[in-house]
Amino acid sequence: MLALGDEPSPKPMSTTGRLTSFDGEWRGNQTHFPLEFDYPAFDELPGGGWIVADARCRQGQDNARHLAEDGTVLRHLCLGDAIEHLQCDDEGRIWCGYWDEGALINRAWGRGGPGMPASGLMRFDTDGTALWSQGMARAGLPMVDCYALNVGRREIWSCYYTDFPLLRVDGSGYCQLWSNEISGVKAVAIDRHLGLLIGGYGEDSHRIALFRRGGHEITILATFDLDLGYSREKPARLFAARHDMLHVVWNEQWHRLSVMDVALAAGVYY
Repeated sequence: MLALGDEPSPKPMSTTGRLTSFDGEWRGNQTHFPLEFDYPAFDELPGGGWIVADARCRQGQDNARHLAEDGTVLRHLCLGDAIEHLQCDDEGRIWCGYWDEGALINRAWGRGGPGMPASGLMRFDTDGTALWSQGMARAGLPMVDCYALNVGRREIWSCYYTDFPLLRVDGSGYCQLWSNEISGVKAVAIDRHLGLLIGGYGEDSHRIALFRRGGHEITILATFDLDLGYSREKPARLFAARHDMLHVVWNEQWHRLSVMDVALAAGVYY
């Protein structure tokens, strides 16, 4: 995604997008569709189909599409402005994490909006109905910017600005928080009571911190430097965590690193 304030590259009047799921061994069917957005965010729905959204949205605009497996547009919907992360859970619900313009203001929400105030993290149905928000849950400190989001199988994890607590949301919307002293976290991977906080500010952008969850805080057990060669001048094409795994795509290579990999390297056992 381009940084806020960057201008998108000129796009031809008629552009076709292509989406393919790939697990490292098996490649799914390709989905072709009209690419309408300059700042696309997307994820695959369970059972097939996709949600594709534009990260930017104005009031009254439908900035997302529900696509069938063959690329047919099934529905137009609004998922709000300033989308930082978009991930779908196993029940087909859409989770959106927003940067500050969406979390604090969200110029997309007006009359006919989601029926709840702007928030840094929201859950939607595939028809665009807002089902839950972190602001509605009032889970500790307000979420000014959703830096990291990991939609797992039974729970959702996030780390957010300003104080970067670790947030867990279960299927019912109940929230738990753990305090954390590491700032600028860009991704979170979780495996039971252990996890990884990935990224940071400045020189810590390649940092991986292995942690253990306690009662109300996390304990850092070890830190590593992930250096695959990418940089600000040549960034990774993908840098994200899902479930217990960090995924990095750079220089036409897909790298995967699990919580267990890091724990074994640190001599920490489950």
